[in-house]
Amino acid sequence: MIAVFAALAGGIMLTIGAAYMYYRLEWKAVIICAILVGTSMAVSGRAIDAPLLTAPFLVGCLAGYVFKKGKSFEFYLITISFALTAIFAGFFYYMMIVQNVDFIGMLREEMARFLASTGAPDDIRNGMLSEFDSSRNDIVARVPFSAFINSMAMAGIAYMMIRWVFSRMGQAVRGAGLEFFRLNDYFIFVLIGGLSVFLLVDKSDYPMLSSGGLNALLIAALLYLVQALGVIKFILIKRGIPTYVMPLAITAFMIAGLWTALFLFILLAGFGALDVWADFRKLVGKKEPEG
Repeated sequence: MIAVFAALAGGIMLTIGAAYMYYRLEWKAVIICAILVGTSMAVSGRAIDAPLLTAPFLVGCLAGYVFKKGKSFEFYLITISFALTAIFAGFFYYMMIVQNVDFIGMLREEMARFLASTGAPDDIRNGMLSEFDSSRNDIVARVPFSAFINSMAMAGIAYMMIRWVFSRMGQAVRGAGLEFFRLNDYFIFVLIGGLSVFLLVDKSDYPMLSSGGLNALLIAALLYLVQALGVIKFILIKRGIPTYVMPLAITAFMIAGLWTALFLFILLAGFGALDVWADFRKLVGKKEPEG
């Protein structure tokens, strides 16, 4: 447990350090970060550490660029989420297919070890492991979405921390925040296309195509969920309501249970997609706000 917190603290420090370095040195910071990642890889000699070493420097440099140039939160979140997803998912499939690394088997061993440590009865433990084994292919197929949602969460947390640090400096340029997050109108076709492929393509005949449609659907829905949160924050600010009400409400839904959280996910994703036509904030045709 201590090692996990130490690694987390180290990642946070690297991310903030990379952001500050880019803010001061701009493109030179990218070269320095690349040298640091390469040196660390050469010293450790563990290819499996490559994504974890690259992620904090990549997030930090992009955040430094965003606060230096006054770019929007939308630009930051979409860019870094897709970049990290490409790194994590690409690395996973490369190690699994080319290097024959069984990540799912390793996860199963950790799960079995955890269940044994909790003293769960044998029938419950065997049932859970059996259910895990039956969903093995689904877990592998959903790796891109899993990587995307983790990347987005990592990027969001990093953004808040770096924004707090830079606000103390008093020099960073603030771009448009979450309340102005709005996807391109044509992005709705990604949601529609993913849903169509997932519903119409036979999974047994075309498993890769079906999985691709499912991942596209889930990723698009997640981005429209973020857009819905932006609409809600915009309305709260316009009406003078404290914005901390929104995260408190979401936390309450998450605590209420899995099905409640799933219902909230679908509801917000639909609300965000509806904003394509409704334009609740009347942003279409307006210049992107600065600050």
